Amino acid sequence: ILYDEHGITVGITCREWDLSSLVRNPSARDLGVYRNDCVEVMLDPGRSQSEYFHFLIDVNGNVMDRSVSQGGNIGNDTWNGDVAAASSIGDGFWSCELRIPFYSLALTPKAQGAWGVNLCRGKRKPAENSAIARNGAFNVAPDFLTLKPLNVDLSPFFIQIGEPTVKTTLREGQINVALALALTNPDTKEHEVV
Repeated sequence: ILYDEHGITVGITCREWDLSSLVRNPSARDLGVYRNDCVEVMLDPGRSQSEYFHFLIDVNGNVMDRSVSQGGNIGNDTWNGDVAAASSIGDGFWSCELRIPFYSLALTPKAQGAWGVNLCRGKRKPAENSAIARNGAFNVAPDFLTLKPLNVDLSPFFIQIGEPTVKTTLREGQINVALALALTNPDTKEHEVV
């Protein structure tokens, strides 16, 4: 695990003595990744033990990502981080790297502290799952290992929430209420949440 002032990079090497056993079905972003031999990276900025980001990278280099809450019980598969990934196959191993920009992680001031981290491998033939978390857990945030605080100022990447606006309309005897919040993060783009 490496980082700089813009993001975090995770590299994983998976020993594989029988490369013909790798499952490498066609896949695409967010589709079919978990059916192939893959690795999973779970990052809990600020070690909330509740909310984290979950990334899967398959042997083809494709990514599936989601945001997760309630310690691993609820996942939002529609969330997409602005990530880059690549994988390669070598003699007796396959490996991958994942680059995650900090602006993609909806950081709060708690991210300046320790992070929770879990690194997992899913081998498909023969089926074998492994993880660095306590008891080999995958999506159980309280069991993640602790990543020491990153020695970088993350404050430029904290999400800022603007004043809410409320719009009410009366249509056919019904009141409709729309609440909007402007979220600004360091990518300097404003995102409206309705």
